[in-house]
Amino acid sequence: MEQAEAEKASAFTISQEAIDYVLCKGSGKAQGKYRIFEQFQKQESTQENIRFLKDEYGAGGRSNAVPGSEYGEHHDGRGITIFRDYGDPDGEFLLTWVRVEKRISELIAADRYLSP
Repeated sequence: MEQAEAEKASAFTISQEAIDYVLCKGSGKAQGKYRIFEQFQKQESTQENIRFLKDEYGAGGRSNAVPGSEYGEHHDGRGITIFRDYGDPDGEFLLTWVRVEKRISELIAADRYLSP
């Protein structure tokens, strides 16, 4: 029930390209992107991957999450929120950890998570 509430439609939309850019930047911690990639190579369950992602990302964020845009992002126990105006509930898009895990898995499978 909580997850359905968190994923309700927002007036704010964002392109898949921008979402992928944010996810492909990794956790923001040193070597975090590589730890995430290694976790997904273990072929563990979705729940294990989600647990790992929550721990790896922790709480934090960054402004200018997508260069040339006004997007920022913050991450916490709910997932990764991409926003255009911090504090405006209609100006944010929440990616729950379930959705983050699924998309990172897809990006890795398509060989788009790590660049050469």
